[in-house]
Amino acid sequence: MKIEEGHLLKFIPPILDGNSYGNKKRYMLVINCDDENNTIEMINVSSIKGKEHKLLYDSNIEIKNYNPLPVPTFAKLDTLYTIDNFNDLQKFMSFNGTKISNSEISNIKLQRYNYIKNCNPTNVINYSETDFKKFNFINI
Repeated sequence: MKIEEGHLLKFIPPILDGNSYGNKKRYMLVINCDDENNTIEMINVSSIKGKEHKLLYDSNIEIKNYNPLPVPTFAKLDTLYTIDNFNDLQKFMSFNGTKISNSEISNIKLQRYNYIKNCNPTNVINYSETDFKKFNFINI
């Protein structure tokens, strides 16, 4: 199955915002697929439970229709993750390829655009296939 906008991938990010190294699997929401450069763009999504205060930050928004995620979730707008779209990456697709709704993706993208437009700081973190494979085992 081809990775598309709205898919959720779950993997250990080689680097997180703040330049810390990842040590646990996280959900990443695909918000753009660049076929010309063969890359995908993602944002980190996280469970709200125990982190309700983070919804007060301008950089975070609640995902109202969070299905197929199992619990209420928020999206982190301040960091964009890009990665080479290599063949084995699809093995990290979650929920059998079920996507977040198109209207929810559109809302997240609009909110991210507005966040950036209002001169808020953003990070872009790029991963290569090699970086990814250092932190994530790929079953053959």
